Amino acid sequence: MNRNFVLLLALILSALAAVVGTGIGYRDSFEPERHPAEFHSIAADGWIESGSTISLAGLAPFANRLKLDFDFWRPGTKDPAHMNFSVCGEPRGDFLVTKEDANKVLAINGSCEPRTVQFQVINPVHGSETDRRELGAKSRSAEVTSRLGFPIAAPKLILLVTLAIAMLCAIVFYVLPKQLSLFSLLPALLAPFLLDAAGFYKWQQLSALWLFFMALAVGVWLSERNMRSGSQASLGGAATPALFLALIALCLGGIFRFYGLDFGLPFTFHSDEPRKVAVIQRMIQAGSWDPNYFLHPSQLLYLTIAISKIITLVGLEIPPESLYFVSGRAVSAIAGTASIWILYLIGRRLLSAWSGAVAALILAVLPLHITCSRYMKEDALLVFWLLATVLFTVKAVQEKRVSRLYIAGLFAGFTASSKYTGMLAMMVVASAPWLAARSFTMRSLVPRRDWLRPTFFALCAAPLGFVLLTPYSLLNWAKFSIDFGSESSHMMRGHTSAIDAWSQLWMYHLSQSVFPGMTLFAALIGLIGLGVLVRRWEIPALFVVGLALMFYLPSEWVKAKPAPQPERYILPCLPFLALAAAEALSVFRRIWGGGLAIALVAIVVISPTIRSFELASELRYDTRLKMADWMRDNLPAEAKLYINGEGYSSDFRNGEFEVYPLSRTKPQYFEVGYLRSSGKDYLLLSSLAYDRFFFQPGTPDFFRERFEQIFERLPLVKEMKPEFGTYGFHNPTLRLYALNEPALDQARARMK
Repeated sequence: MNRNFVLLLALILSALAAVVGTGIGYRDSFEPERHPAEFHSIAADGWIESGSTISLAGLAPFANRLKLDFDFWRPGTKDPAHMNFSVCGEPRGDFLVTKEDANKVLAINGSCEPRTVQFQVINPVHGSETDRRELGAKSRSAEVTSRLGFPIAAPKLILLVTLAIAMLCAIVFYVLPKQLSLFSLLPALLAPFLLDAAGFYKWQQLSALWLFFMALAVGVWLSERNMRSGSQASLGGAATPALFLALIALCLGGIFRFYGLDFGLPFTFHSDEPRKVAVIQRMIQAGSWDPNYFLHPSQLLYLTIAISKIITLVGLEIPPESLYFVSGRAVSAIAGTASIWILYLIGRRLLSAWSGAVAALILAVLPLHITCSRYMKEDALLVFWLLATVLFTVKAVQEKRVSRLYIAGLFAGFTASSKYTGMLAMMVVASAPWLAARSFTMRSLVPRRDWLRPTFFALCAAPLGFVLLTPYSLLNWAKFSIDFGSESSHMMRGHTSAIDAWSQLWMYHLSQSVFPGMTLFAALIGLIGLGVLVRRWEIPALFVVGLALMFYLPSEWVKAKPAPQPERYILPCLPFLALAAAEALSVFRRIWGGGLAIALVAIVVISPTIRSFELASELRYDTRLKMADWMRDNLPAEAKLYINGEGYSSDFRNGEFEVYPLSRTKPQYFEVGYLRSSGKDYLLLSSLAYDRFFFQPGTPDFFRERFEQIFERLPLVKEMKPEFGTYGFHNPTLRLYALNEPALDQARARMK
């Protein structure tokens, strides 16, 4: 078939797919109780009042209709409801809601965005003696449709989706051999189903899915072009410049990770850190190494105690109440910095010295890895031991030294003893019989028999490594089994809400974690690199791809993606995405020369570096400290204060105000009426506590609606926002509301 005809057919099918997909993916049916965002002044009971509106976003200015299903009954009268309606502020007619004609179809042509349909009740009634609303008729549901049987989306949106589908078809077209060019139509044929599955309100996940496949296809195309040019599969490079670049990465990464380790202290801005310090203090007071706590393994606790002893021995002046916090954060900073060097060694062995050095430089400046390397948490430690396991597994195979594989097995146990998900590191050790094959062929699908026995014994070393650094998992088995079971259940049950992988198209962490954690351009180069490595079809290249997916897919699969900072779950993927990005840059270097490659390396590195500098600039004087200082200066000392989000908000442990925590276990506390009658003066809200109800999928509508009412109905006294945005557990937006007139007057008087 003529290839130009295939391209034209792909464009036509892309346009049709865009029209159909955006239409059937549009949430065409709305109910007042379930979709309050679209219904204004229409309560959950469905009664339409005078002035009520229905707002519908993203519709074409023509051909769409609104079907309304009414209940004809009205309280206190038999007269049918008589209402008129307008669209985009222009009157369009009136109608009666009768028993015989309770369903109405309204043309909603117009150019306003969102499309606003407003109702006026000509003969209103009251619901009861206490319900003084001017009621028309009760709406059961509203449905958007057209003569095509589904809504027609806005032309700009259809055009954008058409271009996206066509671009994907085109890149697949140029990747595939000529005889398979018809398969380039598959994206257009599958697009309506994906658009329908994603729904009109999941464009972020769908866009991430599109970017993923586009980047992967570009990588395959680049690798194909590289191979056709006769270049080597993996580019080398002078060892000395690569070593020098790796040392620069190590120093730069260390500066970022050790900067500001005492942030926030003596206050604590990470809710998990005080719990770990409390466990350590209990162990020391009891003179026992048994933490009697196993929601996480014990390695971090023991290393924190060891670092605290070293800090005390060398005489560093750290306040006693901050010693264990700084020590625990130092463990993460050391592990995070060392990971940079280990990644260089891995890249040098699997790919090239140049790729290893560039990957180390990328990892050194990634905002997510830097942020996680500053917390007293297990994540940076997990990545360190995972990389050590990978390095020794590769060394064992390449050097044909079985002893190295036994060390790798021990390190896999250490990985699990840093965080339970680290048990996946055993898959790295188990891959040794396949790593021993140099290329991926049908023969290499069968493991090398001479590596089966040592691999088995190396895997037996993993439980030993786990027990060495979490010994009381055996010595206190009863408590360990309870805590481990609880944590396992929590991961599958969810946190604030349960978020399953399919509901997010397996793209939750790509859009919410990888893109902001690496910055967009660096992440896209990493995805392109995965395509390069997949097309290369060699064991070392596919090994890197497998390592990148090894923690990503389980993180998507489990339902627990707790805000804030759910992105920490994909932290182990970053080193291997950095390796993939480095190899993509290596291909650019081979095809277009060193000048372009250096420029791309600079762009890939500069973007996350700038972001990391921005976040570091606000690390020490967090918005919680700024708000606390402002409140001390502007509020009376006797003020009574409600705070939502303990640990996520300003800390007034020194008794500056009377502080009362708001708990989600008592939802009535979030009612505006309750807050005003509570006798308290002010309400302090933190975005780390409330943002999850606006941006986290599957969270209860109840709390989102209550927060919306607070934002709309309570007077805002002060808002403290970070200049460079909230990230991790740093710099939330804080909002201070007055709960009564005297409190508002006092705050305003002091501000003057």
